[in-house]
Amino acid sequence: MENTGNYITELVLLSVSIAVFASYTSLLIAQRMLQNSSGKQRTLWAVTGSIVFGSGVWSMHFVAMLAFDMNMVVTYNPYLLSLSIISAVLASFGAFFAINRFSGDWRFLFFASPFLAVGVLSMHYVGGRLCR
Repeated sequence: MENTGNYITELVLLSVSIAVFASYTSLLIAQRMLQNSSGKQRTLWAVTGSIVFGSGVWSMHFVAMLAFDMNMVVTYNPYLLSLSIISAVLASFGAFFAINRFSGDWRFLFFASPFLAVGVLSMHYVGGRLCR
C-alpha cells in the first residue's frame, strides 16, 4: 500500500498570497529606497526590505510545506528553523545591498544575483534538514 500525501488547498492559496504580498511590498520598499532616500535612511530601507523579502520567502515556503499533508507526525527543530529564516533574510540583504550600492550598473546586479540564489538554496537545504 502506497502512502501518498494530499495538498490542503487553502494553505496552498495562502502560500501564494504570502509570496505575492511579500514580493509586491519588497518592490515598493526598493523603489522608495532608490527614489526618496539617502544615507542612513536608505540603509534602513535596505534592511527593512531584506527582512520583508527574506521572511516572505521563508513564510511562503514553510506554509507550502504545511500545505502538504503526509498523514504522519512532523516535528521541527527550532535551531534549524531559526537558521533557515536567517539565511533567507541574509540572502535578501545581499540583494538589497547590491540594489542600494550599484543600482546603475546592471553587470554588478547580474553577478550579484547568484548570492540571492545561494541564500534561497541554503534556506531550502536547512529546511530539508528541519523536518524529522
